Amino acid sequence: MTPGLLALHENRAYLDLSNRGRIRVTGEDRARLIHALSTNHIQSLRPGGILYAFFLTAQGRIVADSWISCFDDYLLLDVEPESRETVLKHINHYIIADDAALEDITSDTYCILAGTERHYGPIHSKPDAIERLGRTEATSQDAHTFRVASYRPRFGEDFNSTTLPQETGLTSALHFSKGCYLGQEIVERIRSRGHVNKKLVGLRVSGPELFQVGSKVLYNGEETGHITSSAPGAAIAMVRIQAATPGTSVQIDAINAEVTAVS
Repeated sequence: MTPGLLALHENRAYLDLSNRGRIRVTGEDRARLIHALSTNHIQSLRPGGILYAFFLTAQGRIVADSWISCFDDYLLLDVEPESRETVLKHINHYIIADDAALEDITSDTYCILAGTERHYGPIHSKPDAIERLGRTEATSQDAHTFRVASYRPRFGEDFNSTTLPQETGLTSALHFSKGCYLGQEIVERIRSRGHVNKKLVGLRVSGPELFQVGSKVLYNGEETGHITSSAPGAAIAMVRIQAATPGTSVQIDAINAEVTAVS
């Protein structure tokens, strides 16, 4: 285990997430707009609050995921680097008569994650913020290994624009009594049906092997899904619902693994 990975496990490290996209939303209608376009209850947010949510298409597929923070006079959307332009275009498409405006502030700001706390600020103050933390910086590889081993699915790797919200298992992103929003009809239809046909799971692997993304996952000798992320001793996979139960034994490339986490 590298020093950075050990520090992450012991909550002594920080992650520099400044490469992620940051979009500031201003205007009197900002909360109403983002509430109507996302899956969580944004209008319940107060300054200092933060929620995780999906942006969906009308067909209920995931456009992007986002951590949405509330400040006194704006909302901050924190998105995956690859999602920044997509989210900007997606939201701008639905701004018609709304008093709302989007500003890409990625290059002017930083984001640091220390434990469960996110720190934002102007880019010039980043060195001072890091010094005040007094923590070890984890590398991107340390962060990836920690993410997979801790079962934290990532948009763009473990799920994408073909995925339905409930297939991720990340139900903290969904609010079922918030009122209408884009894609709600599909989300509600799945909820009334009671299940999806496939789901993301975390796997514990009996060995240090790294698997190729797309490697087949077998259950009772038959293909049930594929690997989406891999790290030494752990993996994340999208599998059929029959295999999505903790304790289920599966095989990847003739190597035994066990389902350990289902969101």
